[in-house]
Parts: sequence; structure tokens; C-alpha cells
Amino acid sequence: MEDGKTLVKAKKYAKASRIFEKAYQIKSTKKAHAYSTQADMMADAVSDAKNYRFALAISSAKKAANQANGYHVLTSHARSLKKALEEVKANIDNEIKPLLTKARENEDNEEYDDALSDYQDVIDLPYINGKYYAKYLKLAQDGVKRVKKLALDNDEEDKQSSTDNKEDDQSTSENSSESSESSSSQSSVDNEIKNHHTGDHTVNGQTVQADTLSEIKKQLDSLGYNSSAWSPQDMINLYRSVNQDSQAKPSQITKDDVESYLKK
Repeated sequence: MEDGKTLVKAKKYAKASRIFEKAYQIKSTKKAHAYSTQADMMADAVSDAKNYRFALAISSAKKAANQANGYHVLTSHARSLKKALEEVKANIDNEIKPLLTKARENEDNEEYDDALSDYQDVIDLPYINGKYYAKYLKLAQDGVKRVKKLALDNDEEDKQSSTDNKEDDQSTSENSSESSESSSSQSSVDNEIKNHHTGDHTVNGQTVQADTLSEIKKQLDSLGYNSSAWSPQDMINLYRSVNQDSQAKPSQITKDDVESYLKK
């Protein structure tokens, strides 16, 4: 029995259970049987927790904590383990899994910036490097790597598509006569590029962040415009034009502001 108790203190529950069982076979006492059963349940709880079966692990730890005639050290270990696993399960169910689900949905919808942010939120959780979270940390880290590659591939495809379109436009221009309307249109595009400060990502000296662009996009949609037809630079230029004489928020952009910008 003393050897079994020593093993319990070292948290070697499976070995302790076998020692207590041998003691029970030598002398069939309630205490030896209870100790063996209790240690066996603790071994099951630890094994299930390592394999992310937290509901089963919590159940086994609870039974071990309530074992009649149990060893007080085992009872204490069981209570501590149950409390720790309940906290782990709550973190996974209420925080980690929702973030991973959201990240995957954004990834599937090719919203790569949002997906990357969601995966990074998991990695930044203060407890994520704890004993029972390794599986979920790896899922998030793999997600970051995967999304970065997808975003890069998507950028390359966009660049290639843009190059192809420019070549097609050039070929069409060389092989067709341009009407006065086409000339006027081209002049308008040139003026827009000149007037809208292409490549300038600042407004009043401050770089426009992704969350601000998102707000501008939502405001355009609410005003009845197709925001997907606007490039990030277009939206920044619009926001700059609205903020020339004031400090307007994206939500304060009006339809008149948009129409005025488009006529420039």
C-alpha cells in the first residue's frame, strides 16, 4: 500500500492502481479496493485529457474525487484535475472553437485578411501554450501559413490578370479607331489618376488602416454603391476628399460626397 501511495504522489496513477490491486489480492480490504479503483479512474482521466476527450476526463476525475474510502491524496488530485479540465473545456468550447470556425469560414470565402486575424487571435490567447491546447495551437499556426500562401497566390493571379487585361486593351487600341468619346474617356481616367493621388495611403498625414477601409466599404454599400467595384486606393482617395475641410468619420460620408468625388 505504501508503494502505491508513493506512486500516487508522483502522479503515476496506472502503476499505483496495479499496486493497490495486488494489495487487495493479498488482503481483501475495502481501502485497498477503493484505492485501486480511484487510481484507475485517475489514470483514465489523464489519458482522456491527453487525447482531448475532456468530457470523459472530467467525468472520471469527478468519480475519483467522490470515491468512498478513497485515498485523500488521490481525492485532492482528482478535484484539482477536474477543476483544471473544466476551465480548459470552457476555453475551447467558448473561445477557441468559435474563432477557428470563423477563421475557416473567412478562409473559404477568400476573406484572407479576416481569416489571418482570426487564426492569430487564437495564437495570441494567453493560455494557448498550456498543457491541453497544443492541438488547437497547431491548427491556428497551420491556418496562418495556409492563408498567407493562399493570399500570395491570389495576389499573383490578380497581377497576372491585370497584365493580361492591359495587353488586351493595348491590342484593341492599336487595331481599332478611337472615337472622340473614347478619347474623352481616356482623358477622364488620366485626370482621375492625377487628381486622386494614386498610391497615397494617408489621410491628414495618417495611414488609413484596414478597419477604417472596412467602415468605408460598409458606408458605400449602405449608400447604394457596389463597394466591391472600389479598390482600396479609391476608397482612401474618397475619404481624403471628404476630410479636406473636416475630420469626418467613414460613417459620415454622404451620397453627395461620393458623387462629388466621382465627378472630379
